[in-house]
Amino acid sequence: MNSLIENLRRLNSKERFFVIGQALGNRNFAIGDEFRESLEKSIQLKIPRDAFAAIDYHLDWIYASLVLSHPHSSGKPFCNKEGAVAGQQEDVDLMIAFRGDDSYHLVFIEAKGVTNWSHGQANSKVNRLRTIFGEDGNKWPEVVPHFLLMSPKPPIEKFGELWPEWMCPNKKPHFIELYVPNDLKAVSRCDEAGRASSVGGYWKLRSRNGG
Repeated sequence: MNSLIENLRRLNSKERFFVIGQALGNRNFAIGDEFRESLEKSIQLKIPRDAFAAIDYHLDWIYASLVLSHPHSSGKPFCNKEGAVAGQQEDVDLMIAFRGDDSYHLVFIEAKGVTNWSHGQANSKVNRLRTIFGEDGNKWPEVVPHFLLMSPKPPIEKFGELWPEWMCPNKKPHFIELYVPNDLKAVSRCDEAGRASSVGGYWKLRSRNGG
């Protein structure tokens, strides 16, 4: 198996990844110790300090990296009869990848800060990941996928009933609390009396609570 991590790195072309890494003096996008320890506790797996991490990573890129990591005919188009490459920008908020003792581990993290979880958006992503990794998560030899949610509060929706077991063990997704300040504000358009208006002749501030 060719280096899956290297393939993931070469397909990672999100501008904000490079901008944020350079701006914070962390071009390798190394995850911090506190977050790494929280993640280890959640998924019960040791994560190396040099694990590859990327934000807004396209699902098409994940699938392509997996295919390229196995023997293939160079220069020829790849079959896409399963529709795993959708030609969309659907992505995972944060991906962490590393080599364990005998397998590659891919950790996919979905986050919500000031909006609520929705079944429609979540199920769309779940179905894409199901196509890529299979119902049991063992479609690719030596590759173990993991899925985790982050938000200020655990989601109250029952996601696990229709999700693959590897994404929702025991019908409950892995979870890490996301810190979001509770005094955030939102700008919304309104009329002169402060009523919501799509015309937007006026605007006002309102509270934007995390959820």
